[in-house]
Amino acid sequence: MKKLIRFADTGIQELTTATIFGNPEVLAHHAVFDEMGDVVGEHMFILDKQESGGTKKFFNLSGPVLNSLNYGKVLVIDELDAQLHPNLMEKLVLMFQDRRINTKGAQLIFAGHNTNLLSARLLRRDQVWITEKNKYGATRLYSIAEYKTNKGKARNKEAIEQNYLDGKYGGVPFLGNLENFLEQYPHE
Repeated sequence: MKKLIRFADTGIQELTTATIFGNPEVLAHHAVFDEMGDVVGEHMFILDKQESGGTKKFFNLSGPVLNSLNYGKVLVIDELDAQLHPNLMEKLVLMFQDRRINTKGAQLIFAGHNTNLLSARLLRRDQVWITEKNKYGATRLYSIAEYKTNKGKARNKEAIEQNYLDGKYGGVPFLGNLENFLEQYPHE
């Protein structure tokens, strides 16, 4: 976990545990630098209370991610994109795609709203599933591999992200006209 946390460029140099006021805490050690950029000391933060939301989320994901990869398990994450930098999300997904890292066939199943991950270089069409609610509020789950192009079967290298945002696959909310909303919005 320590190596993975350092890999994520969080600034954390070391992780330790301590009991503070009777509570077990994880301490994040950060280097302190002088004006010349030399390390002159160390500062410790209580990870759960003093680190950013993204750092806390990545720390909390690192154990399950490593466990899944080490033992070939399925890992399910809701809102993978919440509080994580897009580049970090991409690296997490790539860890499961890379056979040199994922030697035991672990699977990552995640939900999210960040379309940066809808890249043909990152995910195959059969790995992308969309959910869409009908007028009754029931949700349908379907693969974009079901969609075909004008030339027959859908291509693997198409612009998945743009097609999704354009509504080609569905699952995009209909937001209506902002001007109509503003006209109906009561102003005081």
